[in-house]
Amino acid sequence: LIGAVGGAIFLLTSQCVLYLHIDDPVDAFAVHGMPGFWGVIAVPFFDWGPSGKYYGSLTDSGVDRMDAVVAQLAEIGFIVVWSGMMSL
Repeated sequence: LIGAVGGAIFLLTSQCVLYLHIDDPVDAFAVHGMPGFWGVIAVPFFDWGPSGKYYGSLTDSGVDRMDAVVAQLAEIGFIVVWSGMMSL
């Protein structure tokens, strides 16, 4: 399911990049950027843990799902900033 959604996101992103005339000849952003963001965001929603109540199937650590979503959003922010800085 996560991969299927990622594939749909790739197709939509690729079409948007073409429509906006953004120079990305190998579709790098459409392949790695947006589907990657989806993969990061999908983790707390699909990793229910043994009890089905908490995030973290390996440890059942008791991290609240919304705290996990906030952490994943922060991770996306760090990835964007780091990638932008490395592109300078």
